[in-house]
Amino acid sequence: MLATGEGVDLPLAEITRVGQANLDANLEQVKELAQRLSIEQGKAPEQGSASGSVNVSEIVADIGSRHPTAEALISRHAEHVGRPTPGFNRLGHNNGSVG
Repeated sequence: MLATGEGVDLPLAEITRVGQANLDANLEQVKELAQRLSIEQGKAPEQGSASGSVNVSEIVADIGSRHPTAEALISRHAEHVGRPTPGFNRLGHNNGSVG
């Protein structure tokens, strides 16, 4: 099925191995980013951790708690929705009408 639909002609075990390696690499990058964000925000790595790493879930929750809600973003920028950017106007791609 993968060979026909996706052009992937590898044994399932190889696809699984490559996928797992990719997942592991991505998770390591997420942990490194969480560590860097934690340090930049003046937070020490999680105490008691053998690796001295931070809790990725806590970092994600912290970032989410400081991010504006969708409603706040929309209301704050509603006046710009549907209007071309100034660069678009400068290039002469808008005759002044919207939409």
